Amino acid sequence: MQCIVYTIVAALIPCIYVGSLYLVENKLRSNHPHTLRKRFRAVSIVCAFSIVLSYILLKLKYDDPLDKMGFHWYGTIASLLLPTFLTMVFYAGTLIMIYLDGSYEMLFSAKEWKKAMNNIQWIRHIIMGPLTEEIAFRACGASLILQCFSGWVTIFMYPMFFSLCHMHHIFDDLNGGLSLKSALMYRLFQSSYTYLFGVYVTYIFTQTGHILGPILVHAFCNTLGLPSVGEISQYPPKTRRNLWAAHIAGFLLWVFSVPYLLHPKLYSFL
Repeated sequence: MQCIVYTIVAALIPCIYVGSLYLVENKLRSNHPHTLRKRFRAVSIVCAFSIVLSYILLKLKYDDPLDKMGFHWYGTIASLLLPTFLTMVFYAGTLIMIYLDGSYEMLFSAKEWKKAMNNIQWIRHIIMGPLTEEIAFRACGASLILQCFSGWVTIFMYPMFFSLCHMHHIFDDLNGGLSLKSALMYRLFQSSYTYLFGVYVTYIFTQTGHILGPILVHAFCNTLGLPSVGEISQYPPKTRRNLWAAHIAGFLLWVFSVPYLLHPKLYSFL
């Protein structure tokens, strides 16, 4: 009975999260500053509610539910550095392209950071999105599912909810003038790679036991987007070969490094 309750609550959290976005404002497009501010408040309330509810349910089994939800001090340094570094390895080719383009200088510009912090779209994608989604989906939803299913079942099952939750953007696409077919195809494609990303960050959460890693990796991936393989053709032939090699080498090194850099022992004391 306890597992049934855990599973139902874990399934409802994504529904409540998405529902709150339209409950507060359904007339303006989702990228309108007025809409975004309302939705920031809404998802913050949903996250707080999810934390409290998950805490109460996990308290039935554990003395320290927050520990099971990934809110603790031990492992903070490792969670701050290792998952993000691992993800940078995956993006090796893209990072090299950023260096070649010279756009990496923006990362060290106080002016650009100030501009970004005043950009509500940037706040949405880099701060509020990763923070609220990882708390709701990983710290709360995944931690409840883990009480009833194995780690691997959780890793591959629960991200489906995370992926399907992005389908609600189809309404914004239709309001923006896209046809139903185009909007549907685009969001199905988005759902496919968000599912894979969800699997990745859920794996990070189950291995590290800390919520910080998934949040930072989510923010990092939102910053870079998909690997920039489509832009390689814009470079000279020799550079193209090197960039393809960098992308492939980064992916292979990432695959090789995952078991080592995400080993639970690293996150038990650092």
